[in-house]
Amino acid sequence: MNKLKLNWIIIFNLQEISTYLDTKTFEEFSLLTKQIRDRSKYRLFNTLKLSYIKFKDYFNFSNLNTNQSKLVTDYSEYLENHSLLFQSEDKCTQESLNNSQFDPLVTNLNKSFSGVANYINYLCVSGFVHCFYALYPITFNLNNLSKLELRFCTIPLIFMLNVGDKLKTLKIIILDNVNLIELTKQELNTNTKDITGTLEILEIEDCFVHIYNTSPKINKLIRTFSYGDPGKLPHLQAIKIPNLKKLSIGNIRPNYIQRLLISNPQIKELTIKNEFCNKEDFIQISISEQLTKLTLFYIESNNPIIKYFEPSEVPIFNYLKSLELVFSYKYDFYVNSQFNILANFPNLTQFSLDLTYFKYSYVDINEFLSANPRALNSPIVLTLNAYERDYDEYSEAWDLYNYDFNYSNFTNVRVLILDLIEFSISEILFNEFPCTLEEVKFKSNDIDSDLDYIRINRMNFINWNVKYNNRYIHFNKLS
Repeated sequence: MNKLKLNWIIIFNLQEISTYLDTKTFEEFSLLTKQIRDRSKYRLFNTLKLSYIKFKDYFNFSNLNTNQSKLVTDYSEYLENHSLLFQSEDKCTQESLNNSQFDPLVTNLNKSFSGVANYINYLCVSGFVHCFYALYPITFNLNNLSKLELRFCTIPLIFMLNVGDKLKTLKIIILDNVNLIELTKQELNTNTKDITGTLEILEIEDCFVHIYNTSPKINKLIRTFSYGDPGKLPHLQAIKIPNLKKLSIGNIRPNYIQRLLISNPQIKELTIKNEFCNKEDFIQISISEQLTKLTLFYIESNNPIIKYFEPSEVPIFNYLKSLELVFSYKYDFYVNSQFNILANFPNLTQFSLDLTYFKYSYVDINEFLSANPRALNSPIVLTLNAYERDYDEYSEAWDLYNYDFNYSNFTNVRVLILDLIEFSISEILFNEFPCTLEEVKFKSNDIDSDLDYIRINRMNFINWNVKYNNRYIHFNKLS
């Protein structure tokens, strides 16, 4: 039996029905039907992710001749095995190819994505390595692109500097292990506002510039071992991005952070990854008036600020309001738990610690917490995070998650946020909190068990107003 397709608008307007419905009810029905229509609309995807593993799948071989098909097949094999073949010859380097031979492949890819190009606002390309030096023009057809992420790819330096000419809606660029090819005779203007004029977020990690006299051939780039000289990157160092708000840097070079902050004083948030910052970088951070949030990854490697500097040499960061420290496991893990790092950040309102890879057997976390927040001018929001670790061959050397906190150490803390894996509400000793603590936000790993514990032990929370929303349980101290 066929299902009847009913038009409810007609039904609700029938006299037999409408006489029993008032105006307010009609309005509610109208809103409800609009929500149903919106939810039933087809949702086109807005993300395009290209991976080296599926390189061949992106091409329509019926539109390629024999030589072009062989080129796709050979480079697909190279991309799948380039880590193994890197130090030996393979078919991609046996004959000299002009880069123009890749042009039909760009055309082929553009046709493959033409039906969805206007809907894509996020493009991620991963593992295309040197092939992307010829294929990067495929980005130009994505007129509404707002986020571009390139990982393990090669691109012309001038493409990055002038990407705003082609992609006028771009707001986010992420470059991870990207090789940038600079030509010695190329005129580069890094002062024009056309350089990603709409860009608001830039992340650069493990990127290097190679300098060539002429545009290198793809099959020759495959055998490039050099990562360039990061000391000779004037165009990359002087880049100006007028609307940039968030900057993330990792493994570039000392003084690069200083140069970027000088060129872009409007930056509000800075993240430093895998970076051995020097004194000049930190001094520039301390005098950047618009910069309010700083995140330091691998804090034990950022030794100038916490390890080797004499306290008198560390600058005072008066403008920073938010600081996050992210620890990573290393065999030489060392942090002076008694060093009062927050004495150099007197005006903080938010302080976060990512303890995912914290080495509890090396550093006393309670000493660290005791030595720091009390130095601030006013009570802060303190966030403690720990997430699931990425397990590898060093996993057996990691400590267990050890949250044996001395809760009396949370002095000068107004709000405590706990987002810790393998941690339950029963481990929090509410009666030990200092009087300054007004609120606790707890992200539960097992919401049913934690709520049961609260119900059974309700006398432990007699001084707290308890609410929960999804996985978060909120405790507000009663006045």
